[in-house]
Amino acid sequence: MDILREIGRCDGLPHGGRILIGVSGGVDSVVLLHALIRSGYSCVAAHCNFHLRGEAADGDAVFTERFAATMGCAFVRADFDTEGYAARHSLSIEMAARELRYRWFEEQRTAQGCDVIAVAHNADDSVETFFLNVIRGTGIRGICGMAARNGNVVRPLLGVPRREIERYARENGLEWREDATNAETIYRRNKIRHKILPVLQEINPSFLQTMQANMEHWRDAAEVFSAHAGAAMRRCVRERDDGVKEISIASLKAETGYRSVFFEWMYACGFAPDVIRSALAALDGIPGKRFMSPAYVLLKDRETLLLMPRAGDCDRGYPAVIEEGTERIDSPLRMAFRVVPCGEGYAVPRCAGRAAFDADRVEFPLTLRRPQEGDWFIPFGMRGRKKLSDFFTDRKLSRFDKERAAVLVSAHGEVMWVVGMRTDNRFAVTGKTRRSLEIDLLPDE
Repeated sequence: MDILREIGRCDGLPHGGRILIGVSGGVDSVVLLHALIRSGYSCVAAHCNFHLRGEAADGDAVFTERFAATMGCAFVRADFDTEGYAARHSLSIEMAARELRYRWFEEQRTAQGCDVIAVAHNADDSVETFFLNVIRGTGIRGICGMAARNGNVVRPLLGVPRREIERYARENGLEWREDATNAETIYRRNKIRHKILPVLQEINPSFLQTMQANMEHWRDAAEVFSAHAGAAMRRCVRERDDGVKEISIASLKAETGYRSVFFEWMYACGFAPDVIRSALAALDGIPGKRFMSPAYVLLKDRETLLLMPRAGDCDRGYPAVIEEGTERIDSPLRMAFRVVPCGEGYAVPRCAGRAAFDADRVEFPLTLRRPQEGDWFIPFGMRGRKKLSDFFTDRKLSRFDKERAAVLVSAHGEVMWVVGMRTDNRFAVTGKTRRSLEIDLLPDE
């Protein structure tokens, strides 16, 4: 296989462009840098030291810088506290290194005036990724292997087997660094590389090429399916004014291949495969079950599924203290405040997004907060008190909606307004009211 010809066929490499290349010092990245420079590209070698392998990692950095100098190209380097980053963000070491690497690569792509980022994944890597995804559970995209291009990241060697890369290195007298951990089978990828793939290649010596052809077919099938899944979810999903996505269970189940449609949609939202399978099993179950991803919560309601950001995002800005004289707030809700005289002909607002209170009965500062256990109020038009929990039940609010509700309370902790739903009768505008405090709930910008 002619590696230079493979690079020439790579659609992601702009003709005559400037390329930022991730160079670890291993054979793949050494060959990629050498071949791109031979192909006439202006290159910047970018090396990450994750400080996970002591002196060996430092040796990789020194080797890579020297090799870049030998090739006559620019060199940039980053040093990361990978273990600290992983601990702070609750990530595995592998995921932490990936986040750090690609974020820095993109920063350097811009800083160095490069068109794209080239990384040295090869055909073996793509097949190994297929098996890793199948083992842990995946959607249709996960069986397609690695993408030749993903945004600004290109993989010019993706169609080249590792043995051809090593042959190129030997024929061109290239040296490289060996990562001792690549031989350790305690890692899942290495188990696949050293134990599973050799058996499959013994059965079919052309196994890598066969898998590449399979993954090309699967990528085409994934495009067709994605179009169907996207159209199906658009038919099933309604986005409410508050940003919650409401999925009709009946509409979903009427779609062809609804389980796979739902799986792809949820997988794109960051839900783990086993969580998605549990959610599918709960479609016909009782309301109230919750399913979590790092960014979202899915709730099984009566006839719908409700998808919303996790509480940390929803609760941002609560509680908010509102001083007398405030004209507007933009967080956590957008509200406008004004005091108007109640002269002859004054009409009390009667829409859910606007509330009016007897200004002389209101004591500041007000607080906008989430409902709390034991909260009660006297709904407008009634005389007796009602617990908020009972009020929500009477309105048949979902668990999501109960948690996302907001209340405005007076300086004495009295609930004046269940925002957007009902005001408290104790603060009602009457015929004796001289001034009205009007509050508008404004739409999000």
